[in-house]
Amino acid sequence: MPKLSLPQSWYKFDEALKTGGVTLVGDQSTLAKYLISTYFASFTCFVGLCVYYSLLTTKEFEVSDEYNLAGHTCRPLQKDADYGLQITYDECVSQYFVSPTVENLIRYGDYLPKVYDETTGAQHTDGPWNFNDFSNGMKYNYDTMTVYHKPFPTLSNQTFTFSEECKVPYYKGFDETNALFTANTLDYPLQYASMEASFNAKYGYNGYGYYGLCNKNLQIVDDFPSGNELIFEPNAPKTDFVTNCAGDGAFTDAMQSSLDSSGTYAFPHAYGNEFSIWIGEWNSVTNSYTSNIDDLSMRRRSIGITPLYPTATLKPASETERCSFYEKEISRQAYEYIYSYENCSPCDSFKHNSPFYCERDVHKGAAEIIALASSNAMAAMSFFIAVAPLVLMKFAVKDEEIGAAERAPDAKK
Repeated sequence: MPKLSLPQSWYKFDEALKTGGVTLVGDQSTLAKYLISTYFASFTCFVGLCVYYSLLTTKEFEVSDEYNLAGHTCRPLQKDADYGLQITYDECVSQYFVSPTVENLIRYGDYLPKVYDETTGAQHTDGPWNFNDFSNGMKYNYDTMTVYHKPFPTLSNQTFTFSEECKVPYYKGFDETNALFTANTLDYPLQYASMEASFNAKYGYNGYGYYGLCNKNLQIVDDFPSGNELIFEPNAPKTDFVTNCAGDGAFTDAMQSSLDSSGTYAFPHAYGNEFSIWIGEWNSVTNSYTSNIDDLSMRRRSIGITPLYPTATLKPASETERCSFYEKEISRQAYEYIYSYENCSPCDSFKHNSPFYCERDVHKGAAEIIALASSNAMAAMSFFIAVAPLVLMKFAVKDEEIGAAERAPDAKK
């Protein structure tokens, strides 16, 4: 039976070392120093590897319905339904959203007669100031004076479009605790106006509800208030419109007094389908538009604001009485009132654009770090020990050659 090749560690070398049958590859003192250096280098390698693996991360991902999943960075997997943009909520807030101001709001249309009466053959002025709706015979025209806000002007010409989760109440404070609350479309002015717009195919799918925004808590519990009771109060401190409108319309002291005491009206002008408006500068000489000032695009649930003037008869203002500052400032406050509600700010649309692709950097666990560092440090130590005979024998040969060279001159003498 052939002899087996047994592991070297199974042999006893003590007697062989004593008799000189087995010799070391180098001086014992040198070998001891090399072994200590090997242990030190291996330990240093272990510590370095622990630090390296503790800093090393891997990507972990998850598809979630939450836009801000804890510890993750999330991006939508598709464009949102309201603006057709594929951005995150944080990007919207920090980079793209532009708050409404008097300077950046866009005023379009007028209060002149717009609607053709098929019975009489005449045009008449029909608008939200009649406190009526489409189902009761009211017709709307997109040319009715409206102030628009483009929340993302660097990305899109689209006007403010409220999300399905946005619920501006019938009037401020009107909620499920009120006995009149039904949670249907009529309780929410934006949804109501949007529904009315969807009926108005003939005039571009735009429309109004029979009441506007009301930022005053009416505290009515016995019956629904009429449209003219749902007023919009300007923010405090009161703006001096007489001064700001000087040279731009005819805003009188009587109108200012009426506004301060009784408020005004701000109607959401809604769109029920895709629509666009090209705004140009009219040249009365050539009877044509000579330049493009702006473009507006709308889709279902897009909203503009039609402010009314504080007059006793609530008739629309004539062109000579109109004040651009008044119309834009009331509209600005109306937009801010809408945006103050949960899920109603333009950026809130991107919270609901699920699903989201979420990823995070994950560090290795302590046990894994120690295991990886130990195995690699032991591999390094094994290498150092394996090459020890080669290194020490090479140095021994060099020492012999140097010694022989030094002895050679003495031999010649």
